[in-house]
Amino acid sequence: MTEKVVQPRPRTGAAVAFLGFLFILGGLFGSVGRCAVPGVPCPSPSWNEILAFLGLGILVIGIALLIWSGWRGSAAAWVLAAIAVVPAVWFLYELGRQELCPLISDPAASDACLTAYGEMTAPVLSYSVGGVLLGVGWLRLRQRRLQ
Repeated sequence: MTEKVVQPRPRTGAAVAFLGFLFILGGLFGSVGRCAVPGVPCPSPSWNEILAFLGLGILVIGIALLIWSGWRGSAAAWVLAAIAVVPAVWFLYELGRQELCPLISDPAASDACLTAYGEMTAPVLSYSVGGVLLGVGWLRLRQRRLQ
């Protein structure tokens, strides 16, 4: 009795990750809920922030679906997950850098924090995580082929 092996398709994970990416772009560069009246305090969180965080959550779900599909044997899913993880890590890094460093009460220490976690750290960290994900995917696919 032979068992039929069904190769998983990463379409759903890729579509969810792409939708999350679009939500992040809409939240970062959109004008939904912007303060139009000078002198009036802006609502916090704004609709743009909600849209960006919702996009991040959707993107993470898409990445998880892609990794699940890749774990089951899809090489394309690993590649798509590595691509999708780059904007997620970048967004999280910038969020941490811009939210945590200004909390330091000393202005000199806050400036040093922002300088230490400079502009080039985000791309290096993001692409490194993508590369690690590709490496894990390659090792997993290699291990599945050896079985």
